Amino acid sequence: MVELLRQAVPVSALVVAVDPGKVSSRVWVTSGERGLIGEPVSLPMLGEGIDTLAGLIRASEVAGPPIIGVEATGGLHRAWVAELERRWPGSVRLFAPSETQAARAQLGSRRYKTDDRDCAALVWLLRQGAGRPVAQGTVDALVGAVRHRRGLVADRKVLQQRLHDQLQALCPGLSAPAGHGRALALDDPTGQAVLACAAAFAGRPPTLRSLVARAPGRLTQATAQFWVDRWRRLLPPPTDAELRAERLGRDLGRHQALQADIAAVEDQLARLLAATDGQVLTTLPGVATVRAAALPPTACPLPGSPPPSTYMRPPGWPSHLQVGQPAPPRPHLPPGSARTPRCADGHRLGAIPVLLQLSGARSRAPGPRHATHPGPRCPGPARLPALPCPVDNPAALRRSALSFGPAQPRAVTAMTAMPRDGAT
Repeated sequence: MVELLRQAVPVSALVVAVDPGKVSSRVWVTSGERGLIGEPVSLPMLGEGIDTLAGLIRASEVAGPPIIGVEATGGLHRAWVAELERRWPGSVRLFAPSETQAARAQLGSRRYKTDDRDCAALVWLLRQGAGRPVAQGTVDALVGAVRHRRGLVADRKVLQQRLHDQLQALCPGLSAPAGHGRALALDDPTGQAVLACAAAFAGRPPTLRSLVARAPGRLTQATAQFWVDRWRRLLPPPTDAELRAERLGRDLGRHQALQADIAAVEDQLARLLAATDGQVLTTLPGVATVRAAALPPTACPLPGSPPPSTYMRPPGWPSHLQVGQPAPPRPHLPPGSARTPRCADGHRLGAIPVLLQLSGARSRAPGPRHATHPGPRCPGPARLPALPCPVDNPAALRRSALSFGPAQPRAVTAMTAMPRDGAT
């Protein structure tokens, strides 16, 4: 099934669209010859949901393996994708939410998001051969490790802000920004030693020997003397210094545990990256292990995946041309429902175009400039013509994203497969 990527799906193939959720997934079973097979169903995100889907596929009596499209929604789709890939190897394709949104815009329902409309967009994309294969083996483990490290780094950032706030309340003026002197970095040996002394002595200034002894790494005598002298010039600690010091000590232990967890994940990244083709990226200047591991779609392409130039292709660029080749002139596209503004009644007309038109058409003053000015009135410009309301046009209301027909001649040209959508 991998050879069908970027190619139109045969009419006789069975196409299954899955929109996963927290509790249940919306599933469409379709084919080009019979259209929607049965009614759309909502299956639980458990083992019986996969079994029910397998029964629906068997009951369709369509020859050949199915083509299953799943919207990548963070962590909701991973369990289903792994089981679907195990039962039907090579049949699962992933789509980013931005791709689904672009497909809904092509179908005329970008502003209205429902599970059924997302499934219709997935079917529309699958028929054109879009989607990406499921990452397997080392690449999948690499993506999971990168995602886990990103969460740990976010937690560490919040914890460091809390530590700065607690140290400022316990030792006023010690944790100062760079504009007030030497800044205190909490992730180096100096910052760890200062936090440990503040928690041990309840905000009172330590001695030079105590500060050096609590440093987890190298701390010079000059740096330690600078912080001891600065500590002695501070205001006295607050009255609840003992309680604050106890809370600071617990947060300091939590920060050290986070640092150890991040270091352990980075060791895993180094081992996983060494088993992939992305290891060559570490030879580039300024590219370390973490940055090289964060680029699995480009550094470790899967068999049958589109080239990296596809991810950077601008909107309207034909799929058979590379980025370096000149693009033909873009065809004129009729205004669809997604780009139609709203009228005065609130139907299909954006507020910004209306304000721009009104501000440009507003007259200077219908009367004289001043009460004592006897001049004639200044005539204003002609009134703007009334914009047609789409409610009066029944043909516009009959358009729906649930239209089920052959593949459109225009392909979705959104920037597909970007890692920020959670599709990695």
